[in-house]
This record gives sequence, structure tokens and C-alpha cells, in this order.
Amino acid sequence: MFLQKIVILHFNLYFCLNFKMKLRLRQLRQGGGGAAAYGEARLLGGVAVAGGALAYEKPCYLLDGDVYRIQETCPMDTKLKINELHQVYGVEDKEVTDVVIPDGVDVIKPHSFKGCRKLKTVKIPDSVGTIGPGAFADCSSLKEIVLPQNLRMIGANVFAGCTSLRKVSIQENVTAIALTAFDGCKRLKELTVSPANGKYCSVDGIIYNKKKTILYMVPAKAKISDFVVDKKIKKIAKGAFRGCQTVESVVVPRSITKWNDYTFQDCKNLRTINIPEGTTEIPFLFLSGCSSLEEITIPESVEYIFGSAFARCSSLRSITLPRNVSVIFCGAFDGCDSLERIEVDPNNEKYASVDGVLYSKDMHRIRCYPAAHPAETFTVPSTVTVIEDSIFSHCKHLKELHIPDNSYLCENVIKNCPALTAIHLHIKDIKGAPINMAAFFGVHASCTLYVPKGCADECRKLLTFAPFTVIREEEQGEDGIS
Repeated sequence: MFLQKIVILHFNLYFCLNFKMKLRLRQLRQGGGGAAAYGEARLLGGVAVAGGALAYEKPCYLLDGDVYRIQETCPMDTKLKINELHQVYGVEDKEVTDVVIPDGVDVIKPHSFKGCRKLKTVKIPDSVGTIGPGAFADCSSLKEIVLPQNLRMIGANVFAGCTSLRKVSIQENVTAIALTAFDGCKRLKELTVSPANGKYCSVDGIIYNKKKTILYMVPAKAKISDFVVDKKIKKIAKGAFRGCQTVESVVVPRSITKWNDYTFQDCKNLRTINIPEGTTEIPFLFLSGCSSLEEITIPESVEYIFGSAFARCSSLRSITLPRNVSVIFCGAFDGCDSLERIEVDPNNEKYASVDGVLYSKDMHRIRCYPAAHPAETFTVPSTVTVIEDSIFSHCKHLKELHIPDNSYLCENVIKNCPALTAIHLHIKDIKGAPINMAAFFGVHASCTLYVPKGCADECRKLLTFAPFTVIREEEQGEDGIS
């Protein structure tokens, strides 16, 4: 009985809602309802859009002022996909070249036009307040865009990979621009901001805060090669110069001593930059990918060098660490293919340098073996107890490596060393040796492993030494090093 009542109640509810909906449709056909009807009409039907007309399956609604009116027949050009909440969520034809988004659309959802590589022009109405992440990513033919009046945020990767984009006009209500909004826009010359914007302004296509005390963003093709940061600038924002291809030198005022991640990442033509005294941290990916940078002076005040700070600075030949550096995080110098030497101030309490190789002060760990170190033969000191991941990575000149008996070998100790032809393992107890199973997985097959007399057969049984096609025995001295 109880179940029967529930069924009857649900049926009555459905009947009432259906009746009210038909009544509202009749009112819409008669042109009534005003603005209130607009809110109800927007909940009806699936929709496709082209040229300013909203094309629903059945019936069709066209925007007339602030009211959607019913039209018995309607154009079914389905270039755009728009849902019942007036959100663009995709495009039927990825080969589309020109798009006009109709007035009344509120949102362009994430990845809506991603990969439309022939898209050249987009007209966005001022009704759009949100453009989702990656909405126009990889639209490689898009050259210029005027953002809508109501837009408040330019989100992550919105125009990433728009390699033809040259100019972007930002309106007055934008209050946030994501770090990756214009990633890969390698031809972007100018970012212009409406004078009415309360947070940002633009000078020579570069974005600052309204008071011009914060430098926010320099486009990839900024019309300047020698950049002198104004003395009024108190802060350079995260990733401000990221990907800039035209800047060759940067002069920073003494007042700037706090830096953010990614500041100069991938500035491929940057040759010189000063880091002011008083700076205590070189942040994550700070100068990563600055492949034209040949030298850098680290001020005495620096204490921390964070991960990948100088990674892929492929022209950097030498670097000197001052006495106050106490922590160097992993990968700080990864990919520095021309780095020959790392020197350390003798008064530094945490690090030491011997023949250009970076060690911990107690000589128990190798911290960095420079990729372009000129030595063809290197013997790991017997004081070293741990050889960490990728310590010998992309070493250009290293041909022969000697490893002592008491060193623990971590994963991928050796990686992509093209000249390395011989590794001498001075370990007598091969079976119980402190060697990670993947320690030699980065070794080229042409490299020969030399082990103490009587150890070769045992090595061939162990997966650890599987990368070696040739394992030979040799006489070794009492100290393990012949």
C-alpha cells in the first residue's frame, strides 16, 4: 500500500511539471514572459550554435533581446557545441577556420577548441565571464584575440601552444593571469591592457601592476633585448620572463633580493644577468633552459640553491659556490652539458671541491660530477660511502671509471656517458655488495666491466650486471684500487 502511494505521488508530480512546461512554452510562442522566461528557456533542450543562432534539436529557441523565442525551424549548423547552461564545450569540426560565439554564452569550457590548428579568428562576446583551462590550446593559426569585457581570469594553458599568436587585448575586469596562460606562444609580441583595468597595466607590451611596482609578464617576442628593470620595481612575479626569446641581458636593481620560481626559465638568448647581493635563495627552475648563459656570479649571501635552478644551461662552463651555500637540491645542474668545473669557497662548511668535482664537506658523497669535466679517467675517492642517482650523467669525456669497495651505488649511477668504455669495480664480495639492482641500467652495452679475480662468474648470475655484455677479471691491489 505504501509503495502504491509513492508511485501515485511520482506520477502526479510528473504530470504537474509536464503541464507547467507546456504552459510556459505556449507563453514563449506568444512572445510573453520577458526576462523571467529567459531563465526558464535556458534549461530547455540540447543545443548547437553558429553565426549567433542557437540551434536546438526540437523545438528551436532564438535570442531576441533578453528573451529566447521559439522558432519552428532553425539552422542546424553545428560548428559549436553549447549545452543548456550556455556553456561552449566543443566544436564539431576541428578544421574550422572562423568562429563567432553568440551573445548570451557565459562560459567557454576547458579544451573546447584545443587542437583546432586552422582556427584563425575568434569573436568572443562580452557575456563570457569564464574561459576554462586549455580552451584554445594548440590553435596554431590564431594570430590575435580580444578578450571579453566580463572575463576575470585568464586560466592555465588557455592559449598554450598558439604559436602564431601575436597580440592579446586584456579588458578591464581581468584580475588574474595564470603562469602558463601563454606557454609556447613563441611569436607573442604584445600584451595590451585596458586603461580601465584596476590591477594591471601594460607598457611596451609588458604587463605590470597598476602602480608599476610589480613586473608580471614579458611576452616571448618582447621588443627589447637589453632589459633594465626599473628601480621602482619591488617584485618580479613567478615566471615573469619565462620563455622570452628576445631578451639577451637583464640588469636588476639592488632592491630585488627575493625571487620566485621559473623567473627566467627557457630564456634561450639570455647571456648575462646580475643577481643582487642580499639574495638568499636561488629558486626552483630559476634560470633553467637559459642555453646561452655562459657564466653566472652567485652572491655571497646565497644559502639555498633549489632543484633545477640552473638545469639545461648548456653553455655554462664553470660556477663558483660562495661560503654561505648550505643546501643544493637535486638536479640543480642537470643538463649543463658544457660545465667543466664547480669551485667552492674554502670556508664553506657544507661543500668542497676537488679538481672541479663537487663533494660534501666530509668527502662522503659526490654531489655533482660536471658533464664536461675534462678528465678521461676518474677514481672515486675511498672516503665516498654513497654514489647517488645519475651522478655520472651525460659525461662527454669520461672513458674509464674506478669504484671503490666501500661505496653504496644508488639507482642509475651512470647514465648516457657515450665515451665510457670501462668500469673497474673494486669490490671483492660481489654477492653481498651494496649495489642497487638498477645501478648500471644506464650503461651502454659496449662498456666493459672489470672485477677482481674470481668474481666474473658470480657477476654473470646477477641481474644487477645484466647491462654488461663483457665482464672481465683483473688483478687489484690490496686497497682495492690497482
